[in-house]
Amino acid sequence: MAPVRFCRTKGGCAMDKRIMKTRKGLKDALLCLLEEHPFEEITVTEICEHARTGRLTFYKYYSDKNELMRECFQDLQEEIMDRMRKEGENIRGRLPQISDVSGTGLSLRQNCLLCWMETYTDVVIDVLGDRRFLTAKMIGNSGMMYELYQFIIKCLEKMERESEVQDDFQTGRGWTRYPVQQVNSFLAMGMWGYVFSCREGTDMTRTRRDAKALLRDLLGSAIFMQATGQKP
Repeated sequence: MAPVRFCRTKGGCAMDKRIMKTRKGLKDALLCLLEEHPFEEITVTEICEHARTGRLTFYKYYSDKNELMRECFQDLQEEIMDRMRKEGENIRGRLPQISDVSGTGLSLRQNCLLCWMETYTDVVIDVLGDRRFLTAKMIGNSGMMYELYQFIIKCLEKMERESEVQDDFQTGRGWTRYPVQQVNSFLAMGMWGYVFSCREGTDMTRTRRDAKALLRDLLGSAIFMQATGQKP
């Protein structure tokens, strides 16, 4: 479906706001229905009734409910990425402290990556908050697991680029025992699964702490090269 083109004429701003309000209403309606029903059972008619709008309006912006669901997930992605961009400035400012690897048992690159991954874990948990179970249900019921996987892989690749160390380029040294793409796939779904497989009512403060400890253990394991370039 072609994207809606906003008219930049007199009154265009007001029109844009009406369009945004309508789309938000449809997304809110879908998420509200999803709390009580499987995605497969929800109809476009029910979404429109909840949003107090007509089917013609729905199909003006979305080809079907799957496209509406995809946009809901994209909104979450954008919110996470916006937070990560802000946190990134923080991390880059702390690089001198992160570079002090004495006593950690991790290389400089591993420490930098750990800092990014811990921050990412915090951001995801904070952004989703009470929506984490709804998000897990949304992805499971709508067949968007692959889209989630691609999103996390892109985040991981960006964090790895941010953690690159010049010495690695000069020596041509790799940093994992296994192909990086496979390691990233393992980390991507493992990170998501660990945080969001917990049941409703789980202490998320403890889950957050344990997830970070798991990341430290993984980065210090035989999966990754140590500072010397040798397998531990």
